[in-house]
Amino acid sequence: MNERGPRSVEGRREQIITELRSLRDDWSDEIPDQIVDSTSGLRTKARNQWFQNVISWIEMGIEVGLFSQQVMAELENFDKYIEETQFRSRIKNPEDIKRGKMLLTHALAELGI
Repeated sequence: MNERGPRSVEGRREQIITELRSLRDDWSDEIPDQIVDSTSGLRTKARNQWFQNVISWIEMGIEVGLFSQQVMAELENFDKYIEETQFRSRIKNPEDIKRGKMLLTHALAELGI
């Protein structure tokens, strides 16, 4: 392993699975009444950072060939949804979290999780 993580595809695969599982299991579905950021200490899926992490880890998986065209298309559609809904500057809603979780679930399913 180097400073940025494992170099082998299998090592990257395991790292990606670990991170995606954590995003699925370790972050709450609770939606606070206000926008929360990293200083809040809350690990809620309503944070912009949760969505960014989901996108980033799936993109890393795409880079090493772990995901199908279907997951790539879902990621592209999710990016479009973010752009069209002023996503980053508003309080998240249940539909946002549902879409993020669906993308995450489909990516993990392709990895056999």
